Amino acid sequence: MTAPTSASEPSGKVSDSPFSDRSPTVPLEYYQNAHFFSVLKHRTKVYFQEWAPLFPVLHEPTFRKLLDDSICGPGIDCPYDKLAQIYLVIDIAGLSSNATDPEQFPTATQTWRDALSSSFPHKSIHALQTLTLATLCCIVRAERDGAIHYRNRAICLSNILALHRDCPHNLDEPCSTLTLEMKKRVFWTLYTLDCFCAATFSLPTMLKTTNITTNYPSDIDDEYITENGVSPKPYDPNTRMSRALALFKAARVLREVLDLTCIPFALLPTQDRQLTCPENKLDAWYGQLPYHLSLDAMVKQPAENITSSHPYLMFIFEDVGFHSLSTTDT
Repeated sequence: MTAPTSASEPSGKVSDSPFSDRSPTVPLEYYQNAHFFSVLKHRTKVYFQEWAPLFPVLHEPTFRKLLDDSICGPGIDCPYDKLAQIYLVIDIAGLSSNATDPEQFPTATQTWRDALSSSFPHKSIHALQTLTLATLCCIVRAERDGAIHYRNRAICLSNILALHRDCPHNLDEPCSTLTLEMKKRVFWTLYTLDCFCAATFSLPTMLKTTNITTNYPSDIDDEYITENGVSPKPYDPNTRMSRALALFKAARVLREVLDLTCIPFALLPTQDRQLTCPENKLDAWYGQLPYHLSLDAMVKQPAENITSSHPYLMFIFEDVGFHSLSTTDT
């Protein structure tokens, strides 16, 4: 598969390669290996502890059921779409410093890439979840071509599914509480990654903020959301979803900063004045952070929850961006 090198608007196709509606299967070659089970279990734990609180693309109970069905079900074959998602979780978790030996899955990256190049269901939230994970993996690895390719495919599919719209409940095609929440989570994660991709590789963003009417997802963790609704839970402001919500809101400010980098050269003298608005919004965003995500909380309890630091790092990243932009014309 050859990834495109430009960030032009997608043509309306979900993929560059011809897909069919078949769902062929390929073997997960290590499934009968006891050591594989152990490492896979550890990688899954790392993913949901360190990555999912910031990029809630997957619903943990649903993914674990998919994993159990794929491993413990009849035979050892796994459909391509499920295979890609499983190996993306393995690969992304392997980017964490406390993951086990990365050599345990030497073919993880190639496996999910091959799976995404093969037959794959069209126009589904499951497909979008997988493409969003692929985008995240490539951005973290600084793989420009891969990040652009999977971002373009993901955004094209998101537009087809109209996830940017706050559509009323469709009685002809009823959606469960879980489905509605996951659509919001996947969309806002993709929005954030669109900004990260643009900032990392000096590209324009693709999702248009003016077209977005969908709300943020609820501040509820995975274990309390089911197909039938939200389970009762004790009040706790320190949710995992609070981290993702903080990141989503910061990404909207980052988007304004990125838009300023694309202004015509002749308008550069007015840039300082234009920066004032997003800079004030960033300060307001930081001032509204829940205490458990603030710098004070991190200083007092630095080792308890490493993901707490990421929203604050986003603040530093954007603040540096403001100062960089303000010196562009000097």
